[in-house]
Amino acid sequence: LAHLVAESKPYADFYRREVERGALVILDNSDFEGFQFAPEDLVDACDAIGATELMAPETFRDGKKTAHQVLKFAEKVKHTNPDIKIFGTAHGGPKIEFFDCWTELMNSDLVDTIGVSCRFDVVLRRTLRSPSPKLQKAYYRIALMKLIDAILTSEGMVKASPKTKPHHLLGATDAIELYQYRDWPWVR
Repeated sequence: LAHLVAESKPYADFYRREVERGALVILDNSDFEGFQFAPEDLVDACDAIGATELMAPETFRDGKKTAHQVLKFAEKVKHTNPDIKIFGTAHGGPKIEFFDCWTELMNSDLVDTIGVSCRFDVVLRRTLRSPSPKLQKAYYRIALMKLIDAILTSEGMVKASPKTKPHHLLGATDAIELYQYRDWPWVR
């Protein structure tokens, strides 16, 4: 989390050591936690720990604005720091808006990884119901990832392949959900 890198030397030191050890370290933009950072401050925090990837700014449930933010941020960062890998989280309200955002991020050469939030239930609400209310959010994301898999395996739907654009599941902690992705190497 960018705000903790800025506030806590022990936190930053821990993640710097993890990077040195060879771990995948994604610097989260801290938007979800209520912090807004200027692009150069996110890059500074990324450089401070040597993060593998940097999560671009986003706007929860606003796919159009998020796609614009991510691409503008990525262009600015890649212009001055071409080696930084950009992590863009797909967002959207109605189903089509999410997929419009996702498609823009997938088709951009500036975005290296696609984030899939655990809080996008609005995309599939009223469409699917889990047999277990406890698993409802995981059920939504499993269904969404199956749709994405179908799109990725359809010829010509998007120009990037899942081999070049991994999808990172934000907030995934449920073992049943994680088990569903075992055959998809593009999901992490």
